[in-house]
Formats: sequence, structure tokens, C-alpha cells
Amino acid sequence: VNSILRNKIVSLIVDVTTSWGKTYCEFAVFSPGIVKHINLFNIEIANADCLKLVILKQINELQNQNISVVGICTDNGPNLLAACN
Repeated sequence: VNSILRNKIVSLIVDVTTSWGKTYCEFAVFSPGIVKHINLFNIEIANADCLKLVILKQINELQNQNISVVGICTDNGPNLLAACN
């Protein structure tokens, strides 16, 4: 994550997709005037428990860079909804 996000308050954007038999979890952040892709993970299991761990890891990495996550935006996939509750 580059320095334009440091000291910012952001919303984390999370999307999970399966393509060619592989499942990916993509992360981006939104802050006024900024939408930035920050990470893409190939994940083996896309259930709520695994996704929650991946999301929390990403939030911790952002917090370690002095970036405050105040919200999570995702689609209505049952696994993502359960991971965020």
C-alpha cells in the first residue's frame, strides 16, 4: 500500500470469485477521491470462517500502516455476509 493511504479513513471493498477452478479474494479500499486495489489472494476454501480470517488479516495489515478501516463493502454472497457478521 503506498503512502497516499497513510493516515486515511477507508472502507474495505471485498470480492470473492471463482475462475478456472480457483477461488480468489480481492481487496480494494475507498477513501474520498481514492479507490485503490491493494491485494489479491488465491484461497483454497471460501467459507465464512476462512474468509473472516483473510479479511481480518488484511485489516490488521492496513492498521499497521496507520490506515483506519471503518467499514466493509461486499456483495450479498452468503459466505461473505456470514464472514462480516
